Amino acid sequence: MPSIYARRSNLITLPNSYAEFVLISKEISVLENEMLELKDLLSEYKSMPSTLHIPDPTIISSSMLSTYKRSSVADLRVLYFNQMQTLHATIEGASKFVPTTPGRHVVSEIESVLSLNSATYKVTGKVKFVILDDAVLVAKRRRRNAGPGEGSGSTVNEGKLVGEKCWPLNEMLVLDTKDSAGASLDL
Repeated sequence: MPSIYARRSNLITLPNSYAEFVLISKEISVLENEMLELKDLLSEYKSMPSTLHIPDPTIISSSMLSTYKRSSVADLRVLYFNQMQTLHATIEGASKFVPTTPGRHVVSEIESVLSLNSATYKVTGKVKFVILDDAVLVAKRRRRNAGPGEGSGSTVNEGKLVGEKCWPLNEMLVLDTKDSAGASLDL
């Protein structure tokens, strides 16, 4: 029969053991959720080659894979070069602001952004933002005169895009501004 002292020491360690058990069970729950996330990410990773229309690196031979890696870098250079040539063809003066250099490429384009007169806050036209990997180019549509059937002396804001301003990304600072509840935009 166990002594009174042995029973008392077991009672003292029981709350400590229970607290450790609860802590470990919480950690197991967190690890289980992380494992499920990892499983989803791995399945997404396995589907990437078919999504990107490239050969599956787990199936093809190592010599073919090294050839593909070399050609994919070359393909990327050609893609970047073609992007820049298209940019220079569609936006007049873009070659002056952002000449073609190795690695420079278009990240995103945002069209139909309203341009405002800084003194009157009236809309002056639409501009296009072209975000490159190292700069932001702003292009404005050149106004052209309307044809004879469209009214006399009027202008149409649908001419060719012309590069207006360009800023290097390393000189830009983007601040988050919050919208106020009472503010509205009247056009």
